[in-house]
Amino acid sequence: MRAFFCPEGLAYGSHSNSMESALAIAPVLTASISNDHQATHLELLFVDDEQRVLDGLQRMLRPMRHEWAMRFCISGEAALTELNRQRADVVVSDMRMPGMSGAELLGTVMRLWPATVRIILSGHADAELVHRTVGPTHQYLQKPCDTEVLKSTVTRASRLRSLLAEGRLRDLVGNLKTLPSQPDLYFKLVGLMQAQNANMAAVGELVAQDLGMTVKLLQLVNSAFFGLKREVARVQDAVNMLGMETLQALVLSVHAFSAYEESRCGGLNTQRLWQHSHSVAQLARRIAQAENQLPVHAEETYLAAMMHDVGKLVLAVNLPEDFSQVRVIADAQHLPDHEAERIIFGASHAEVGAYLLGLWGISDPVVEAVAWHHHPALSERRGFSAIAAVHVADIIDLACHNEPGQKRIEADFINSIGCGRRLPEWLKLAKTENG
Repeated sequence: MRAFFCPEGLAYGSHSNSMESALAIAPVLTASISNDHQATHLELLFVDDEQRVLDGLQRMLRPMRHEWAMRFCISGEAALTELNRQRADVVVSDMRMPGMSGAELLGTVMRLWPATVRIILSGHADAELVHRTVGPTHQYLQKPCDTEVLKSTVTRASRLRSLLAEGRLRDLVGNLKTLPSQPDLYFKLVGLMQAQNANMAAVGELVAQDLGMTVKLLQLVNSAFFGLKREVARVQDAVNMLGMETLQALVLSVHAFSAYEESRCGGLNTQRLWQHSHSVAQLARRIAQAENQLPVHAEETYLAAMMHDVGKLVLAVNLPEDFSQVRVIADAQHLPDHEAERIIFGASHAEVGAYLLGLWGISDPVVEAVAWHHHPALSERRGFSAIAAVHVADIIDLACHNEPGQKRIEADFINSIGCGRRLPEWLKLAKTENG
């Protein structure tokens, strides 16, 4: 029995028996997270421009040789050559290197081998450098790094990738006919963020080259969501208003939604889904800011919330007849949609969406928040994170719009991360957001 939070009454309630069928996948997820990595060897590639650092890593990690197959490269260019010869499960790179930087290397790895876990291991605690690696990097670790910290970081990130690519979800996605590719514009924006001379003027020029994105961007900025007193007609003004991180999130979400908006989607209201995603993103970011999260983490939260339901689009366009039964079963058995999806597909839109974002090379905090936004207690995250913000914002927005089949906030999880007393404050933010 789990305790849940009702946003309208600010009260805790017990949970219905129907949840048991929806959590049929929970033992699979939990076992995947809690058990040791089962692969004979995990292929790791370490990259640093100082040979003594590589020698030190080799000595430090010698006890791991029975679990990890490790290779070492002296430059980003050499690393790419090695990866072309034999792929790696994990790439751990220094940030500042002559020629190809760590950010550039991991950006290339993200494009060519999106399933590879990408980690920066650097002695430079430069906030700007960290910010530039957000797109292509799953984790950022500082030198000197304890062996156990590096081991747990690598293992956890690898488990997440394995979790999202195996079992019932792998079988389901293997039968899908359409998975949208990551938009070229997003890669170019990430490239601009990595450039030392990046500026918003260059970003505006880049976005203006994409007519479809220009139209969508101006429509969004001039919509009721922003409540502007004047109309914004210039792409540059819209870009300056939104900022780089928000713009990246919009590029991804607009691309995904646009790919499907003309398709037969099994009765899915794509316009309502877009509106819900944007509302959840706004609220989740405000919650993250209220919890004093760093700006980069608040923007990760915004991206996760924008994309938290993208799996619905993937299912609806690929399996429209099956997807049309989701609402029927949900209504008949009084289930939330994601529980009805498990009955029909063996997985929910949360895992499908996370799988897609994993293929796109999106960072772990975003992928995790999408994967577990319905059942946050299944994640390994403890303490406040994007998972908590998206989980709460999603349910509050559904409640505000009287959506059918809504579920309640997992109070046990919220209490476990020390945020139980913050829920009323988050609800106030939602009321402010909705005017």
